[in-house]
Amino acid sequence: GLDPEYFVSFEFGPKLRFEDVEAQLSCFYTEMIDTIIRRPTGQTVNGSLEVTKSNEGDGHVQGVEVYAAWSFFEDFRLKGDYSWIEGVGDDFETSLSVMLRF
Repeated sequence: GLDPEYFVSFEFGPKLRFEDVEAQLSCFYTEMIDTIIRRPTGQTVNGSLEVTKSNEGDGHVQGVEVYAAWSFFEDFRLKGDYSWIEGVGDDFETSLSVMLRF
């Protein structure tokens, strides 16, 4: 009885290339809609709290990626990259019916 989750992503950034150097920057953002999360029902079954799943979660993920390379000899290349990502999403941290944002 669950509906599909939806993810909408956007990404943009420049790429540069010179004689011996290349670089790239990428920024991205993903919206999460109707994600499936567990939800406490408030009932107990055999001493354990009962949970169900529902399409109640929303959130997003965003980040940046940076890449650079330098060819300093014909067959040698020095390159490196860096990524940073963070996001938030809805969930129930405990068995209580209190939704939290992580």
